[in-house]
Amino acid sequence: MGEKHPNTMKERTWLESRPDNNHIRVYLVESPLTFGHSHLILKTEGIISEEDMFDMSSSEIKRCLPILNEKLPKALENPVWKTVREYTKTSGRLIKILILKVSANEAEKQYKVHIVPYFESHLCLTTMLFQQGRDVDKNRTGGLIRWLGEQEKRLDDQIEIWRGTCHFPTALVESFELIKLAEYFRVEEGQGKI
Repeated sequence: MGEKHPNTMKERTWLESRPDNNHIRVYLVESPLTFGHSHLILKTEGIISEEDMFDMSSSEIKRCLPILNEKLPKALENPVWKTVREYTKTSGRLIKILILKVSANEAEKQYKVHIVPYFESHLCLTTMLFQQGRDVDKNRTGGLIRWLGEQEKRLDDQIEIWRGTCHFPTALVESFELIKLAEYFRVEEGQGKI
């Protein structure tokens, strides 16, 4: 068994703020569904209503979208990130960015959101999965939630294989060059518009 892997969350963080004594961090996930898949975590000092947590998170998500829309297409073509691009089956143009409020576990003073870039290759895979075994018009699309579930299952299965080895998740972070990708996305406070 390998040693406990070092936590690289800080190095994978590409946007961070502290509104009203709360802490918001946006970082690249170690085992991404798609290229650029990030996680926003809001940690609050006190117990806050879900509506207020949503409101605080929304302003940070709004800051993320132009960064991703500008930088993802260029990053996708960079050979440095070929491994993560292939692992996530990502290619083509960026279609949209999915904002998913899904988490199996959140502490009382936490709010978590997945920020998942969705590219042409994902739309193609989604459509194929949707049409599989159905008698539907070949131009009809659908099945995004099912595709997300399939992606999550694929990653969970892979993680289970790697769990307990010295290769997970350190090897993913290193081979995917996630720290370099975070540096590329990062906008330092006071630098203004990207």
